[in-house]
Amino acid sequence: MTIEWNTIAKLFLKPNRADIFMVDLSTARTSESLSKSGTSLTVIGKGTGTWTLTFVFDDETTTDLTSANAVKGIQIECAFTDLQFTNIPQATATAPVFYRDWRA
Repeated sequence: MTIEWNTIAKLFLKPNRADIFMVDLSTARTSESLSKSGTSLTVIGKGTGTWTLTFVFDDETTTDLTSANAVKGIQIECAFTDLQFTNIPQATATAPVFYRDWRA
């Protein structure tokens, strides 16, 4: 996967705490909590598999981002209390990569 330097610079210049994480698609998950809260999420790479990322909010409502509607660079700016991940096992698929930030 190729990431442009200006994208990396934008990611690390934010004033909040942040991390980059990927989700291995070789293991099946059904609404599995990733134990990650935050204030925004950016798709760095959507991978080649099929998946659903569910945002859980303070009031316990949810909304989904799927691999079908995710595009590289899409940024979701909203406070969420958890991320849940659903996928079927896909051993040959490349993993999606996400950038998350939050206020400490």
